[in-house]
Amino acid sequence: MTAFVLISGHFTRAWIWRDVSARLRETGAEVYEADLAAEAGAGLETHIEDVLRLIDAANDPELVLVGHDYGIHPLLGAADRRAERITRIVHLDAGLVKDGDRAVQLVPDQT
Repeated sequence: MTAFVLISGHFTRAWIWRDVSARLRETGAEVYEADLAAEAGAGLETHIEDVLRLIDAANDPELVLVGHDYGIHPLLGAADRRAERITRIVHLDAGLVKDGDRAVQLVPDQT
């Protein structure tokens, strides 16, 4: 079977995946929803480690990472460190990030 790690974007938490997770579980998939650390001082490296913990917890040999919005950044950092575990990466409403891109520079100014 396949395991999914779902990583939410800015201003959302793991709850955003509730319906998606339920449907995936109905098919027998293993699902992990990342709740990225929100405390003061948490940054990209902390979020990468949040995702790594979920990757390491997954038992299925096929592992799909889904990153929404900002979630693509910690997803890619974690995928780089566990490349042998990852079957697919899904960008959901997230830009295509190149090596060296800074997350804050990829978000258009809304002022």
